[in-house]
Amino acid sequence: MQLGAAATIVALAEDRLNPHEAMALHRLLASLAGFVEENSNARRSDFQRAYLGI
Repeated sequence: MQLGAAATIVALAEDRLNPHEAMALHRLLASLAGFVEENSNARRSDFQRAYLGI
């Protein structure tokens, strides 16, 4: 849930970020989400991906 909130903040701030910075932040959040999936019972597919943004 917190990763989804962070992804939403990044999406809202994209117009203020360099495109490379925005892409790097999205990749970082997706990587963290993958790490959480591998190390817990939580799955991104259990939530609405559009809501999570990752």
